Order: sequence, then C-alpha cells, then structure tokens
Amino acid sequence: MYQVDKDRDVVFIDLQVVGVENISSTSKYRPYFEILEDTVKENGFDIKGLHHEDYVCRLKIANTFRGRKNRSSLLLFRLYIDEKNRVRYVAMTAFRSGIFSTLDMYLQNAGWKRIFHIEITLERASMI
Repeated sequence: MYQVDKDRDVVFIDLQVVGVENISSTSKYRPYFEILEDTVKENGFDIKGLHHEDYVCRLKIANTFRGRKNRSSLLLFRLYIDEKNRVRYVAMTAFRSGIFSTLDMYLQNAGWKRIFHIEITLERASMI
C-alpha cells in the first residue's frame, strides 16, 4: 500500500517507467481484490469517499534482475481515487515473493510513500 496523492495519469506514467504494463481483465482475480480490500480496511485506512479501479498488470523484469532472464511477474493494483481524479492510495499485491524489493525502490524515488506490502502465496496441490 502506497500513499501517492498524484493525478491518475501520472500514476500510470510512474508505473510504466518501472516496467509495469496492464495486461488483462480483472474478473478472474476478483477474489484476490476482495482480500486486498479486506486487508486495507483491517489496517484502518480511511477509504470512505474514494472510488477504486482495479488493474491486473505484469512487471517486465530486466535481464539483470536477480540474475533471471526475461521473466515477468503478475501484479494486482487497486487505485483509490478521489472526486478530483487524484489517486490517494495504491494497494498492490504480487504472486511471486520478493518482487517488491526492486519495484519499491523505484516507486519511492518517484515520490510514492510506502505504507505496507502484501504478497499472496498460493498453495499448490502436491502430487502423490
């Protein structure tokens, strides 16, 4: 979760600069957005009066990122926007652990104030 306080268009420019691109519809990920929303509310953030927009994105990782080549990571973003179309908060989660360490540095350099991070871990069925 980041406190942003920027115009919506500027938020998208910030994300594009770090390599985030919008990739798909959010309907398949609705349960994860509900978890994200519950977490935001449980942590006491006052989001009353703000509407939200959801995005499923991919972070394109450069070849030098932690020695991995041409990998990408799925990210979910929920933007909390006021009546003047300014993004007040951005809640996000990733499906791969450790993805926030590099992303966080760039976003903070762009003026985003980190509040907390959420990483969702999916349980995988084991084959016996």
